[in-house]
Amino acid sequence: MSTIENLKQKNPFDDTTVDCASDSTNNTVHIRLQQRNGRKCITTIQGLSSDIDLKRLQRTFKKTYATSCTIINDPEFGEIIQLCGDHRHNIFKFLVDEDIVQKTNIKIHGT
Repeated sequence: MSTIENLKQKNPFDDTTVDCASDSTNNTVHIRLQQRNGRKCITTIQGLSSDIDLKRLQRTFKKTYATSCTIINDPEFGEIIQLCGDHRHNIFKFLVDEDIVQKTNIKIHGT
């Protein structure tokens, strides 16, 4: 019995189908918004290069945006920064203005 591959539905606007592990070789930084419960959400930053001091970034984000910020070490995706609240565009602007990441290497998910 043969299977028909083209019957599988694929949503072209779905951002969750991106293989993030393969994008880490391209130095792409992913900024995502994850919905928690109710109106609460978390902004995650993934894919920053390993030579960046994440502790300094964490302190800067805490002071600048008056929010809590943590660094999570994931075995599959590397180190991920989590901020409480929706700070996608603030983080994008900060990373570009401080020349940490080029504008073309940042992808904002969930806009």
